[in-house]
Amino acid sequence: MLKKIRNIFNYNFSLHFRFLFNVNAKRIRFLGPFEFNVDKNSIISSTNNSACFIGSPIGATGRKSLITQIKLKKNSKLILGENSIIGSGCTVSCNSNAIISIGKNSYIASTSILSSSQSVTIGENCSISWNVTIMDDDGHTFRNHKQVKAITIGNNVWIGANSIILKGVNLGDNVVVGTGSVVTKSFPNNSVIAGVPAKLIKTITD
Repeated sequence: MLKKIRNIFNYNFSLHFRFLFNVNAKRIRFLGPFEFNVDKNSIISSTNNSACFIGSPIGATGRKSLITQIKLKKNSKLILGENSIIGSGCTVSCNSNAIISIGKNSYIASTSILSSSQSVTIGENCSISWNVTIMDDDGHTFRNHKQVKAITIGNNVWIGANSIILKGVNLGDNVVVGTGSVVTKSFPNNSVIAGVPAKLIKTITD
């Protein structure tokens, strides 16, 4: 059966694919090979049942052949705004009861990672370049403890390639993050930041 589906759609389904999960939208488009490991009690939805896209080749690393991975554990949610795009080769991962929300007209370029154990919120009209990592936890435990803090990214934010946004970060509207930055703290509206760790370079006044 799985082989027949592959032949019909020319997609690479994971053996972990579950057909009973709740896709709460008719206009989510899967544009290339993808792999699902999705709990049946999780939800993928688009706001106002609007068009959005998963697997589009965007950015310098974008290729149609890249497998886009969606991993949603029990009671987690992936919410996609109108015309939002998740690029090919991206990994989107939600732990149990976690949420990832991507706003209207925002895109995540190819080979980026979105990982949520609590909440990752990306605003409208955001441009997130290729190979960016956004994660609201440490990704591991230390002394039997795992720190988790929500991430919020405002509207009209641009994040350069190879950047990392770590737990607890809140970026205001119109923030620019320079290529290769590691963002460990929050910055207000209109900030231009860069570096490891990221520091304020200037404030946009126009």
